[in-house]
Amino acid sequence: MRIGIDGHVLGKGIGGVERFVAALVERLPSIAPEHEYIVFVTQRYFDGLAQSTRPGLRFVALASANPIIGRLILLPVLVHRLGLDALLVQRVAPFFCGRCKLIVAVHDLTPLKFADRYKGLSNRLVRLLTPGTLRRAALILTPTETIRNEIEQTLPGQVTAPIRAFYNGVDTEAFMHLAPGVRTDATLRLLTVGAIEPRKNIATLIEAVALLARQQSVHLTIGGGVRDPLYRADLEQLIGRLGLETQVTFSGFVSEARLLALYQHADLFLAASADEGFNLPPLEAMACGIPVVCSNIAVHQELFKGAALFHDTFSAVDLAGCIRTLLGDPDLRESVVAEGHRTVARFSWTRTAQNVAASLALLHPAG
Repeated sequence: MRIGIDGHVLGKGIGGVERFVAALVERLPSIAPEHEYIVFVTQRYFDGLAQSTRPGLRFVALASANPIIGRLILLPVLVHRLGLDALLVQRVAPFFCGRCKLIVAVHDLTPLKFADRYKGLSNRLVRLLTPGTLRRAALILTPTETIRNEIEQTLPGQVTAPIRAFYNGVDTEAFMHLAPGVRTDATLRLLTVGAIEPRKNIATLIEAVALLARQQSVHLTIGGGVRDPLYRADLEQLIGRLGLETQVTFSGFVSEARLLALYQHADLFLAASADEGFNLPPLEAMACGIPVVCSNIAVHQELFKGAALFHDTFSAVDLAGCIRTLLGDPDLRESVVAEGHRTVARFSWTRTAQNVAASLALLHPAG
């Protein structure tokens, strides 16, 4: 088959979706060489490429960097011009693709589940277009079984395409367990990583820091770009009310190299999210030998059961209690770290691409 891949996220440094697409582009031509792959990227990304000479792989620059214009207007034209048999897109697929099979990767349903918190044009378009996209899909890819179940529950009886979980990976060459450095103070160093937006439930982390700070020196680093400025402003106000200006730091978006340093200087990693499709940072923290405390949501239970402590999602009291439990029980801490390494071993980007390649076998060329 001639398969198009919507790669407009490549080069944007936006996290798990970009890593997923990059893993497919790098690995699918070797894992499933029976197909030809055409990757649609922004002009800026295309200009920075050393043109690929790999058999079966080609990059095409989109005339617009706007993802809505690219997906809904430009891709249908390219589908027909290039004679694609299948097109892999992220969440929203274009119309007017003829007999080209639509492969839709749905990384989460957050904008549909929390419409009151996720406003703006892009989120409204996602809510408007996702159901129709899933009904037209020939194959649906999800990062976990949890998201597969959510699709079936959200659109009961409406989705006829097979849904397959691909599971994201961890680059264990980039994220690794190193011997801890020499401590110069007794401050408890907490870390969370992710975009600053409501579903990350950062307010609960800040409230837990306030509880811990009554008994010990503690510092929370929040790594990630701001996706919702109003939510960031609310968090700043909360920090001020609690008097935590010196105990909580926003690092902003961090590069992979700086992210590794953040993991390796943390005592505990916290993932308090109210909703996730996968959640890579806890796995990366586990790869670095950092104990993890997670919210008790379905995705975290699916991925990290036995490798983390789980707290009631919106309870700062329970979160603070889990942190104290790990600090006070060296054997439990050692067990969680060891199980974290075993969990990480189950996830690799090569395995992700293999899972997608196996799913592609469910399709047949358009005819």
